[in-house]
Amino acid sequence: MRKSTKRYGSLVAMALLVGAAGLAGEAFAQGRGGGQGRGGGQGRGGDQGGYGPGQGGGYGRGQGGGYGRGAGDQLRQRDRIHVDGTQRQRLQDCNEGAQRLRQRAQEIGANAGNPAFAAMERDQLRIHSETIFRQHDEFVAGLAKTERDQLERPLGRLEQTRSLIEAEMRTLDRALDANDPDAKRIARASRELERQLDRWEIQYRNFSSLFGSGD
Repeated sequence: MRKSTKRYGSLVAMALLVGAAGLAGEAFAQGRGGGQGRGGGQGRGGDQGGYGPGQGGGYGRGQGGGYGRGAGDQLRQRDRIHVDGTQRQRLQDCNEGAQRLRQRAQEIGANAGNPAFAAMERDQLRIHSETIFRQHDEFVAGLAKTERDQLERPLGRLEQTRSLIEAEMRTLDRALDANDPDAKRIARASRELERQLDRWEIQYRNFSSLFGSGD
């Protein structure tokens, strides 16, 4: 009788162990399956670009030219507008020029107490900004009408920022060309100009990311 009881107890223990192992394996499989995220989601940020979470935790390319990880990015690359080497160089020149413009505006603010030097920096900034805007206009003119229509929204935002830059340049001119230039007024005008130039730089970097090489 004791042997039968022991044998029965052993069988029950073995059954419990097998059942526990099966449940653990199922939970592990579900954990692996649930943890795989897809990267095809669109990121937020509009024409400003940026990163966005995809379904399940992956990352996809943001609308407007930002970049992320996952299958969504690979699909978006096929939608880029392809340009030739000349157009690509214009984009690069505009990007690099935007950074230099912002840095020159910083120099004006740093030398607000020396109006003569700040005015010389302003003159150089104006020359460079006219060059950058001309290169941008040439780039846009080199696009097909269908491509310009496709880029209507980001181009519109760039034009809006460009108008703000020109308005802040006029404000800086009034501060520097006053009979008795005020350092605080010059510094304030240069900060506002720098803010708009920083916006242009960010927008243009994201605008450039919409294009691929045609080579």
